[in-house]
Amino acid sequence: MNSAMHLDKLALVSRLILDQRVIDLRRENEELKMKLFWKDYSVCDLEKVMRCGNIFAHSAPKCNCAECSWAERMDIRMVEDKHANCTFKPWFEMKIKECGMTVGYDCSGLIKNHESRLAGVYEADCHFVSVTGDWNCFSYGRKLWGAQTTADPELQKLRELFCILTKDEDISMEGGFYDVFS
Repeated sequence: MNSAMHLDKLALVSRLILDQRVIDLRRENEELKMKLFWKDYSVCDLEKVMRCGNIFAHSAPKCNCAECSWAERMDIRMVEDKHANCTFKPWFEMKIKECGMTVGYDCSGLIKNHESRLAGVYEADCHFVSVTGDWNCFSYGRKLWGAQTTADPELQKLRELFCILTKDEDISMEGGFYDVFS
């Protein structure tokens, strides 16, 4: 009887330790999934799909303004035919809104140590930040980089935007973005 009681106690302690280990493994698995997500949907990849969206998408403005030229979002065969005003930015912002996301303007609070950083992400309560200066470009706001799991609905919206911008060119997002501009 005494040994059965010891076995029961051992089983109880073992189960507690095993349960905690499973919880730790699930947390580690989700952290790895998030790192993989940000590898495939980084700010650098955003810039690439913006290029595809401007050049290849069926409804794209195919803007050739100075800003799109600087950001390499234009077809190099159209260099002679430059637009005075950017037609890509309003089109891109419309696509963001169609996916149920928001754009912030004149945001401060650049964060330098996030997985999605190339140009940086911002401590702004929006999905995208329109980084204005000499040239228009976009980065991520807290509603995207603040997600805790890859199943977060906000990250699903980002996936949807990437698919919209690349679908006409039939560029697969599975396994990362195919760099058509290198």
